[in-house]
Amino acid sequence: MRMSGESIQDRSYRIALENMRYKACTPADIRFLNTLISTNIPNRPSAKLEPWRSAPIIVGENKYKDEINRLGTLRFASETKQKLHRFYSDDTIATIATTATSNTTKKVGYNKKSLINTISEELQKMLWELPTSSYDLNCPAILDLCLGLPVIIRHNFATELSITKGQKGTVYAWHTGQGNFGQQIIETLFVLLDDPPTDVKLEDLPLNVVPISRRKTSGYVALPDDTKICITRSQVDILPGFAMTAHASQGQSLTSNAVDLNTLNDHHGWYTALSRSRSANQTLILQGFDSSKITGGASGALRREYRELELLDELTSLRFANKLPSSVCGSTRKLLIETFLQWKGAQYLPSNIHCSIKSTPNDPYIIEQEPLPAWTTMDKKKFQALKESVVDSKQHIPSLEGNSTLPFVRSNKRDIDHLCNSKDILVMPPSKKLFWSENSCAFDAVFPILYQGWLELDESSYDCYSILTAVIDDFVKVKSNMISFNQARDSYRQALALRNPRQFTFGAYCSVTELLQDILHTNTPFIKCTLWCELNHNPRRQPHAIKHCNIPEIRETLSSSTAEWLSVNSPTIWSNVCHVCQGTLIKEYNIQFAPPFIVFPCESTPEMHIDENVVMKLDSGTVYRYTLKGVIYYSPFRQHFISRIISSQGLVYQHDGMANRGDPALECGSLHNMNLNTCQGATLTCVIYILSA
Repeated sequence: MRMSGESIQDRSYRIALENMRYKACTPADIRFLNTLISTNIPNRPSAKLEPWRSAPIIVGENKYKDEINRLGTLRFASETKQKLHRFYSDDTIATIATTATSNTTKKVGYNKKSLINTISEELQKMLWELPTSSYDLNCPAILDLCLGLPVIIRHNFATELSITKGQKGTVYAWHTGQGNFGQQIIETLFVLLDDPPTDVKLEDLPLNVVPISRRKTSGYVALPDDTKICITRSQVDILPGFAMTAHASQGQSLTSNAVDLNTLNDHHGWYTALSRSRSANQTLILQGFDSSKITGGASGALRREYRELELLDELTSLRFANKLPSSVCGSTRKLLIETFLQWKGAQYLPSNIHCSIKSTPNDPYIIEQEPLPAWTTMDKKKFQALKESVVDSKQHIPSLEGNSTLPFVRSNKRDIDHLCNSKDILVMPPSKKLFWSENSCAFDAVFPILYQGWLELDESSYDCYSILTAVIDDFVKVKSNMISFNQARDSYRQALALRNPRQFTFGAYCSVTELLQDILHTNTPFIKCTLWCELNHNPRRQPHAIKHCNIPEIRETLSSSTAEWLSVNSPTIWSNVCHVCQGTLIKEYNIQFAPPFIVFPCESTPEMHIDENVVMKLDSGTVYRYTLKGVIYYSPFRQHFISRIISSQGLVYQHDGMANRGDPALECGSLHNMNLNTCQGATLTCVIYILSA
């Protein structure tokens, strides 16, 4: 709606338009709209009077637009006592390949197959006699022009010069030439722009006068015998400005708006055409109309659509104001609305919703259950064809240091069924099936380890974590078979994508290390790091707080094992230099408490020895023992994360979300003499330990 007036007429018009949008106009709305119909009664709006006499008429179809433009051109030439100059197009037969590259999105089907491969003079004359609407790109075969004639530009020639599609103007001058059959053609048309967004001044041309050259378009023309032929038309892409379709009027704000409602099919078209007006007193309806098209209420499917849009509108406002709980999330619109209504109530609707779409006992709002789309693995030929169709692709292999936010389709991942060899595979009894979906491999590697650790530490307190507690709640549901493991994973993924959409876009790659920093985020600092000078030239700086369970490298040199990583009991000399004495600064780490899970990021030390048990000493002097629970690996070749899970009995299971249908498979009965630094060609990424009982 483009209206901003506050008169009684404007307020009545806004109410009528709002009701019209829902096909729920009242008798009062119909009475008001009848006052806008053109009439010969004095002091009433009339199509014979300005400003509507020269305003473009909004119609429903191109065939009406063509006839109004023809009559309007004749009337303008007669009133200004000018002679119309006729300019023709140049047409040639085009190939299908040429048409595929043209700026059209229409799908064309043949009524009859054309065998025409050249355009004769007789066929060219037939094409000139056809209306503009017979050509699917609406480029005119003939232009009848005179000076000052209102025109509308049909193509975005130069947006920086306001020569854009839909821009109005008047004919200023032209340069002519000769066509293929000796006909007169326009080489360049000069148009005086009507109220452009910014003034345009070109050299040797008056203000706001711009040149428009002929351009070639390729499309289909419907001949009188129902044959469709593919042609390339060379013509200046403008049309007389006496009419436009409701579709073309979208986005425009009209000072004077004349509408022929009888050419529009439904209330959508009526609303589009009438809502272009800036005020009610500048709106004209050409003739009487059938009010049944805007009364009686919308269909059930449309009412449901409007309700969902209102819910999404309120949901977006609440998200912007940070008033949504983390439980409101979803990768599709249906899932998002479903979680929103679980929070607000099944029959909740916003208070400002239109009365015609409010749910009632006879018309309750029910969320339709739609099956999620099936994911399939593409073969190499199909993937290559898809890849070749994408121009200038920016997809790349993500770095472990910083994750990519670009979705990426893996062509080198093997088919899940091909990898699945269920014979003689022992499945990990306490775990649940977790299979790959939408680049989920980082989550697939982490979740089985955390789930197994939670099963073994069932009595441990997880209050120190700010995020993991919500994941534990879902683990409880998984254990009780209330939800699947995939649903628990995706619930966290969706919540994470809402909290941090740039770093963790749903369906995009992410780093396991950064993922663990989020999921094991702590409420209070886990480690405090202080930097100071031995000669006290600088006072001790405010300790840097680490509020996640990824343990940093706290030695000056890289550790050779995970046990050595935690063995430092005194301040460590660091490479920073004191700006007073130029001496080396001391960096001191102080561990504050013992969380249930700790993580060693190992991207820079993939050959480091992994100990089965490590000891961690707190700042208070208390010592805690941790046991190895899982190891995560990354394969640059496959761009894929996999993991190993160690049970409380010491059994080693391997999990790959794309293999064995998501079930962990028994790999070894003991950690003794087992190389944990590599797995199926993938290198060590991080190690996860749990607090020993």
